[in-house]
Amino acid sequence: MFEDIPENKTKIFVTGPERSGTRITAHILSEILGLEYIDEGFPHCKAHNNWKETIISRDRFVLQCPRHACRCHHFCFDDSVMVVFCRRDIDEIIKSQKRIGWKASSDEIKRYKDNFPLYFKENEKLKDLHINELKYYVWDNLQKMVLPLGSWYDCEYKNLKNNSLFLTKENRKNFKWNQWNRSKER
Repeated sequence: MFEDIPENKTKIFVTGPERSGTRITAHILSEILGLEYIDEGFPHCKAHNNWKETIISRDRFVLQCPRHACRCHHFCFDDSVMVVFCRRDIDEIIKSQKRIGWKASSDEIKRYKDNFPLYFKENEKLKDLHINELKYYVWDNLQKMVLPLGSWYDCEYKNLKNNSLFLTKENRKNFKWNQWNRSKER
């Protein structure tokens, strides 16, 4: 997995719906490619106004950034950038979101409406989509289409299971986002 990511891709943004596997995907990519792992909690990654300046000045990293999925079509500012979009069964994502008490759905939808006002105005069906469906719909029907060829990659969650860093469902019971490093060391 990931062997078809070209060597010149040294700025990798891993995004997708919250709980779709962005963190484990970013860790796996970081290990395989020998790039620095940067978590979404890294200073400046939460606020859109500052994160881009901070990240552009860096090189050789994998940034886990699900909250920036609505902006990922703006990430390809040079040939070294790749956007990896994580895909997971929507019912599994929703179960995981409920398990950890994730409640940022309305914030995420607002970011999509702010970033794609005309698209929302022209597509009535977008109003009824769950945030996870919305992210996949916009990614597949708009964002991928404007990204340069070879600058994006769809990553299926189920394909991560063969990697040694992947934790089985039993080992993820009561698992929270900030436990990843501790569980890896066990």
